[in-house]
Amino acid sequence: RSVARKPTLHSCLHIMYLRSDLVASAAVIAVSFFVGLQPTVGLSGHKISFASGSADYASRTTLQNNADVEYTAEVSVGGMKLKAVLDTGSFDVVVLSKDCDWSCGNVSLLYDNHRSNTFEEGELVAEQYYGSGSTKSLECWEEFDAGFGKTSHQVFWKVFDADMSLLLQSSFQAIVGLGPPQSSVTVALRDAEMAEKEMAGLSFGSDDYKEMEELAHRYRDIAHHAAEQPGLVENLQLEAFSICLGRNPGSDGYFTWHDTDPQNRPNGMFRTVPVLNDTYWSASLSDVSLGPLPGSHLDESTPLGCHGTKCNVIFDTGTSLIMVPPTAMTAVQDALNRWKEISGDCTKLSQLPDLVFTIGGEKISLPPQSYVGEIVGDLREIDPELHRF
Repeated sequence: RSVARKPTLHSCLHIMYLRSDLVASAAVIAVSFFVGLQPTVGLSGHKISFASGSADYASRTTLQNNADVEYTAEVSVGGMKLKAVLDTGSFDVVVLSKDCDWSCGNVSLLYDNHRSNTFEEGELVAEQYYGSGSTKSLECWEEFDAGFGKTSHQVFWKVFDADMSLLLQSSFQAIVGLGPPQSSVTVALRDAEMAEKEMAGLSFGSDDYKEMEELAHRYRDIAHHAAEQPGLVENLQLEAFSICLGRNPGSDGYFTWHDTDPQNRPNGMFRTVPVLNDTYWSASLSDVSLGPLPGSHLDESTPLGCHGTKCNVIFDTGTSLIMVPPTAMTAVQDALNRWKEISGDCTKLSQLPDLVFTIGGEKISLPPQSYVGEIVGDLREIDPELHRF
């Protein structure tokens, strides 16, 4: 089925960070996203800038800190107050409902469409995949209020089943996807094409062929629906938004709707890098390494990856972790073991080397607290596997 394409929103990403010598804990302080209506498709050639700030007309929402691993904002869906993760790594508004029962967490806190006068149910069923698991949901429409303004007919996915163990301990009831506009269409079409390629290698009419054919049709239906339904960014007429995380452990953060276009800021406040594609907030990554080990006679850094090879990085506010491939993790562990042999002390995290890398030609340095966490207690009581490290 052909997919109707609407004018795409061109998007830019702006991030403020402080030098490692200025930050006591987390080095990344704020992430700002600029979205402007443009009559063209795609994000290639657009920019990511490093900076901060908000405008007088901006609306700021508190992000509640949950153990420094999860930040949630209060939103209203059908008049019901829910805690939501504002997630730049996904694309849809996904709401955990009471139809999901225990697998979605505390049932008493979940969305209940029977309490709403503005709920509208659709027929399309889909799955959403995250790094921590997956959800099954039904396409629906509802009144959505982000705190500064509302949209009366927002498409969302009402979750009725989940395979995501973290929901049993998490504090949120919704995931508000804020990935680049048209991402859901792009991803669904890509998945449909992958399924169709699989079909080409299967025996026509076989059970596997029919299953893959059904999957391809489903993804194209999802793409068609996504193209026809205005996303949250369009419905709220957002041109810019930003996320600011508190510097001190346990401190709250802030989400600013309608932030200022960073190009209107004073010169020198931003550093800009190109956006790679229209699927994720992503940029090129290169020269990832650890700086020289304190106390070592060796002045050279420890390479971790992306030296002479092309790598990409995704800016994802839905996770609190720096995700790396196993080879990079092994290199970090080897470097830390060498540091322990030199210093004999594992408690002075500030003396560990900085994590340095280049994003879109801009070199960035993060302090050791950004990639090492301090654990108090016996590692064997937390996880026997951790003890070998």
